Amino acid sequence: MSLYPQKLTSLSAIAMSALCQKRTSALRLSRPRQQGVQMTEYPDTWHAFDYPLVPPTPTVVQNGQTTHCVLKEEPVGTIIHVATQKPFTYADDCVGRNPHMAHSANSTHATEEAVRELLKTVFQLN
Repeated sequence: MSLYPQKLTSLSAIAMSALCQKRTSALRLSRPRQQGVQMTEYPDTWHAFDYPLVPPTPTVVQNGQTTHCVLKEEPVGTIIHVATQKPFTYADDCVGRNPHMAHSANSTHATEEAVRELLKTVFQLN
């Protein structure tokens, strides 16, 4: 874990369960030092929001998939789905199908500015 503040950027348009998992992760990361994790949610923002070649209107990615799973890695490298305590597969119920994506110039700009500010802070730049 870094000694510097960590920033998690989340998309509010994703499934609520995934968003809750990200909030839980942010809280868990904050506890060891009681500082350093900030989570930012952008309204009306979809997957691939920072990719300018994607149309700004939400579009379904046919046969695409996204995971809303809580996963952990076992010592031998097996990825475990925490809810079932079984090896993760893309057939698990926490795998989302046909996600939406859309470009968001506003969210892209806000994210870029946030990263600039974080880098200035971490590396003490003027």
